[in-house]
Amino acid sequence: MNVEYFEVASVPDKPFDRGVFLETIGRESFMIVYELESRSCLLALGQHAAKLPDLISAAVPGLSFINAGRPISQGAFCVASLYRGIESIPESFLSDVFDMGMKGSLCIVFVQQGENETAISREYIERRLSGISVARSHSVSGSGPGVRTGMSVQHKDFTESDDAAMLGEMLESLNRSVMANGTAYKIVFAASSDEIMKYLLQRMVHLESHTFKGSIDYLIQHAEGLRGLSFGSGFARMLINVYGSAGTSYILPARYARSYGNIVLGSFMKDSVHVTGNMVKVDSQLLNLGFIISGLPGSGKTREAMAVLDSVVKGSSGTKVVIISPTDEWGSFALAHGMNLVRICDDGIPINFFRCPEGADIRRFYESLAMILASASAAGPYRSPMEKCLLNAFRRIYHGGREPDPLAVHSEVMESIIRMHAKRTNAGIKYTKHGENIKSAMENLVAVLQMPEYSEQRGICIEELLGNGVVFDISGAGVETKSHFYALLLNQVYSIASAFDSNGDDKLRLVICLEEAQMVLKDQKSPVVEDMRYRIQDFRKKGVGLILLAHSVSDIETGIRRLCQLKMYLKQAADVAEIAAGDLVFSSVKDDDVAAKLKHLDSRVGALSYISREGSEKRARDTVFVRTMDYPDMPRSSPNPITEYARRRGLSAPRVMGCSITFDGPRGDAVALRISYLGEEVCERRIDEMPCTVQCKLIEGRRYMVELLDHRGKVLDVENIVAGNEVRIRQK
Repeated sequence: MNVEYFEVASVPDKPFDRGVFLETIGRESFMIVYELESRSCLLALGQHAAKLPDLISAAVPGLSFINAGRPISQGAFCVASLYRGIESIPESFLSDVFDMGMKGSLCIVFVQQGENETAISREYIERRLSGISVARSHSVSGSGPGVRTGMSVQHKDFTESDDAAMLGEMLESLNRSVMANGTAYKIVFAASSDEIMKYLLQRMVHLESHTFKGSIDYLIQHAEGLRGLSFGSGFARMLINVYGSAGTSYILPARYARSYGNIVLGSFMKDSVHVTGNMVKVDSQLLNLGFIISGLPGSGKTREAMAVLDSVVKGSSGTKVVIISPTDEWGSFALAHGMNLVRICDDGIPINFFRCPEGADIRRFYESLAMILASASAAGPYRSPMEKCLLNAFRRIYHGGREPDPLAVHSEVMESIIRMHAKRTNAGIKYTKHGENIKSAMENLVAVLQMPEYSEQRGICIEELLGNGVVFDISGAGVETKSHFYALLLNQVYSIASAFDSNGDDKLRLVICLEEAQMVLKDQKSPVVEDMRYRIQDFRKKGVGLILLAHSVSDIETGIRRLCQLKMYLKQAADVAEIAAGDLVFSSVKDDDVAAKLKHLDSRVGALSYISREGSEKRARDTVFVRTMDYPDMPRSSPNPITEYARRRGLSAPRVMGCSITFDGPRGDAVALRISYLGEEVCERRIDEMPCTVQCKLIEGRRYMVELLDHRGKVLDVENIVAGNEVRIRQK
């Protein structure tokens, strides 16, 4: 007999209806196999019934199966017909079989019985009962006016023996099955060891047994050929249990999804466990209300975001897309859709992060820039003074236009720190405690500007890239500078979005997707968080959709979560599951049950809080569980449009060149020569003889500071040079 095996992958967290299990299998014979060593439970079916596990999963929420190989146990089996009263079979019957330390397999074979076999069994039981019954009689007397009567009544009593009680219960079970659906079973137990069978005999009545030598695949076929009694479905269902190490599916009743639109968010899961294939959709314009996708690494949030944006790109004509990601996961997506892929720190494309995009308000741009830079810097309690220093510098620098020289910006910022938190003395500059901390917090921004491509005045115009869409991949940035790049890029995108008019409530003009949004939202008391709360409300009117991806819901401030009306919560960490459950809306489920579910979700399964659009109305819906969309990996065969854009605009990475700097003049007290760029030392060399020549790598055309130092490190003289192949300095 061709048999297929299906391992139980998960079981409901609540007792399931085993009668439904039997009804779904219908008139098929089957076998339950317990593999004691691997602690697994298998369902064995004939090859023609291979679709039954999916049907069972649909009918019994939380019970799921995966394809399995043949069980290990082969050879001899002890096959027995056993019985135990229905009322004495507990829910956990045989559950301790895995805790006894026994080895081998325990099989329970259920052979479907037709009407003829059932009738034969009923006749046999009735005949046995009639043979062991005791006839009893009693008299009943009655009287009436002038009349005296009497009557003798005889009946059979089956309660005098255990055998009679057992047969009576079996007959009643068969009669109920025949009246209900005609389903009855011949049930036999098979054990691969005497130890297992001995354990069973301690708990059940032994009717008959024998040894079967053959493959486990033929146990069903062997049982079909045995003579034996039939049992009703009431007895059979008590033996339908799934013990072992299967996972637990937490069952949450939820209303069916009612949704419309062109963006598919996932497939509705009945009772939060069974994938129905009924797609949950929203209108693309509803992304204007904010969409949060949260889940632990590997839960599927990035793939879900890709599937959503794929639908946006393909179905929403004219919608622009910009994605900022600290990882390289979005590269294939960008190239597959013909989007510009900008690899920060890797491709050498010049960007002036201080350039105010066309159409944006300059004052609002630099105010936002000061706020977001101060928040991204590790300034701690000195964040507010740092923001004031930046604003003080930006007011001066942006009077000259939209595209200031980044090096001039740096110089003005450092001067602003001196003006507000330092003073110049004969010995140099003496900073206050605030000044020292602000200057220290500026180091990461200086590190950004020290990269040649990000200190150029002329670079790409981000608003021009949005026609095709753009992905900013900042995975190549260092740990310390990554948050600065994130903040600088976000400010550029914010400024572009702010230039839109306020007639976009029913449009989707731009979608901003922020991967690992906690990088800019990690400080929940930050002005950036307050600013984002305002922008989310403003984005709806401007037709700007915002998608925030984060590992944990606690990474996103409570007010922002409240404002975002679309939420996809995938698997959550144990310490934040209750917080996540409080954000979701269920009509008849307790938060504790929701929290337990969120802690045990499989990948690509999540709770979706959503709204639907019906005409001009937006309606809030009950939270549902969905299996998310899985966006496949795409080949990176398409050319990157940013390359052609840079060529057309004449943009290229600044050249780092070897430079020879010669100091020619009287040595005096000078013992060392130091070369600095943006206040950071590039190299330092000892002066042993004159002339002194220093070889170093500098950015062609950039201005550097050369200092002569005495033996105490005091600066004797300062010269500014422009990097070239050969530079000669003559001391005056």
